[in-house]
Amino acid sequence: APRAAQAALAGALSPLADWRAENAAEIARRAAAFRTALAEAEGWPIRAIGAYFAYVEHPFAGRSSTTVARDLAQNYGLLCLPGAFFGPDQDRYLRFAFANVDVPTIGLIAGRLNSATR
Repeated sequence: APRAAQAALAGALSPLADWRAENAAEIARRAAAFRTALAEAEGWPIRAIGAYFAYVEHPFAGRSSTTVARDLAQNYGLLCLPGAFFGPDQDRYLRFAFANVDVPTIGLIAGRLNSATR
């Protein structure tokens, strides 16, 4: 980056320390809420999780991730991306984004996933 931009950014980092800490804590709360919700959803193991997304195995052997994602969206109000979008041999997986969802709403996920498997 140009030197002027580096200098401006350096001056902005300290005043934003509280905001950065609050934001990091909120993102951590959302990830923890997602872990809790999936622990309560039978047959939906988290295979990988980060600060913004989780890669989850779906319990529907023989069904494509595209079909499962469409069903979750249309019938249960859950949006996720099919694992097939991320490469071959990913049809058993779905990617859920949770960084822009508040904790109370994340808490609704388990009930919806459990309804989908009944």
